Amino acid sequence: MAWLISVLLMPVFVHGQTAEKPHRVGLLLSPNSSYWSKDSSSYWSSGDISWRPLQDALQGYGYEQGKNLNFAPKLPRTDIEMSAMAVELISLDLDVIIAADLQAAAALRRATQAIPIVMLAENDPVAAGLVASLALPGGNITGVSILLAEMVGKRLELLKAILPDITKVCMLRDRDNPDQGLWHAAQKAAQILGLTVQLQESRNRAEDLMAIIPQAIAAQCNAIVMLDTFLGNQNRLNTRATESQLPVICDEPAWASHEIRCLLGYGPELNQLMDRLAYQVDRILKGGAPAEIPVEQPKRFKLAINLWVAERLGIEIPPIVIMQTDKIFK
Repeated sequence: MAWLISVLLMPVFVHGQTAEKPHRVGLLLSPNSSYWSKDSSSYWSSGDISWRPLQDALQGYGYEQGKNLNFAPKLPRTDIEMSAMAVELISLDLDVIIAADLQAAAALRRATQAIPIVMLAENDPVAAGLVASLALPGGNITGVSILLAEMVGKRLELLKAILPDITKVCMLRDRDNPDQGLWHAAQKAAQILGLTVQLQESRNRAEDLMAIIPQAIAAQCNAIVMLDTFLGNQNRLNTRATESQLPVICDEPAWASHEIRCLLGYGPELNQLMDRLAYQVDRILKGGAPAEIPVEQPKRFKLAINLWVAERLGIEIPPIVIMQTDKIFK
């Protein structure tokens, strides 16, 4: 569910080819901004990133980098860097700043309550205290809210449809960035489905994540459901889990790819998210006030399944699930 930077990694400030002054747009990622990487498994090591989905979305509203639009992107690797880069962006006198997730939005909010911010919030921005309500944000922040807490139930339903005999699931989240709301939502959804859930926590370090597999096996879990993003290590975790006959369910369709190898990924459509972000940016650049622009929610979601992983796990995907699948990796 996650993709977008390549040339964004280098600030580009080129005079427009028209007399109109180019709009200045900032971009702040966080160390966990999964939706913005082309391949989350190799994000930090290779820098193999594309900003094409966002570029296409902005061009759809008439904005083109180097002509009437200039970007100032910031890509922090730590929370400390993120806070410092938020302050740097504020000093650039930008027209609007895109926040890649709630962490980035919170860092920007601490730095300014004046410059408009358009966020891609993976969870509830109201609960996070960033907006007063989705319908009427009331401050300098608006954007798109994915509400992962609502989707975790659907992932568990899909898992149960594929493996009807499972009884216990391990939920894996980031120890350094725990989301209690997401965990509570997972517990409620599991109870409805008659599943027992066990919370596992890990830092985003290879040695810590590799220890999760034997812990899940010892706890007699039938599968691992990801509650968080582990950029740079997700592929290794999934590969080890498959070798140990543990299915992994992820929150992004792209993570069911052959590079990352979740059994299935379910989440919002990337191009839809980018289009709505671009729409919000466009409204603000045309004079709209973020306080009065509703925070939107995705209307379409995609399911991707990796049949290569399923075969190695000895799992036959039921036809009813195949019929719901948007992308199949063979």
